[in-house]
Amino acid sequence: MNASKAIRSLISFLTTIPVGMPDDALDQTATNMHLFPIVGAFIGLLTGIPAYLLFLAFPEDLAGILSYGLLQSITGLQHLDGLFDLGDGLMTHSTPKRKIEAMKDPNLGVGGISIGVFFSALTVVLMSKLKIGILIPSLIVCEMISKLSMVLLAWLGKSASTGMATRFIDEMQGKTRRFSFSLAFTLFTAWIVLGWKGIGSVAACIVGDLVLLEIARRNFEGLTGDVFGASNEISRAIALFLIVGVGN
Repeated sequence: MNASKAIRSLISFLTTIPVGMPDDALDQTATNMHLFPIVGAFIGLLTGIPAYLLFLAFPEDLAGILSYGLLQSITGLQHLDGLFDLGDGLMTHSTPKRKIEAMKDPNLGVGGISIGVFFSALTVVLMSKLKIGILIPSLIVCEMISKLSMVLLAWLGKSASTGMATRFIDEMQGKTRRFSFSLAFTLFTAWIVLGWKGIGSVAACIVGDLVLLEIARRNFEGLTGDVFGASNEISRAIALFLIVGVGN
């Protein structure tokens, strides 16, 4: 495996950083999905440093909004788009096939708007409540966890329909050693930078992921790319909620 190509593929897939996308970027990314949390830690650090400066320069509410905007610009809004689409799918009262079609519909419905706005607003509020002393560690942990969530879903779930998500699920399905690496890296780093709050955040998000996995099974009979994207946004909010809620 060409390590340089793998890393470039992961960064180009998960961020808007112009590192150049190899021709086989999707295959490289799917094969190395277990490395998602490493890129997540990088994204958290990349967001955390300028966010720290924003919190020094502006009131916390404004700094929280600007930091969230910075994070979404780095990740390219692709996961947020999945969250909005998931909302439309869940609010469609029909068969799993029709629910999936609703998620693919380019027109945004009230379900998508409601869920997307709720989690976006919640994330902004929680980010603004982070104390500056643990701001960077918290963002590192949150972004690691959000990427671990997608790895966990791919490891445990099944594909609802043929699409991009299928490639990732095929690569991770039953690959316990790969998932164990992702989990161990996330837990170790979370402990190093945030202690027990980091470990608790990982545990809380795993529970949330299992709930989302069951919701996807009942509504769509499996996973789609939008569910993966939504898990990223939902897990970030859960992690922030725990970090802020237990006192930071």
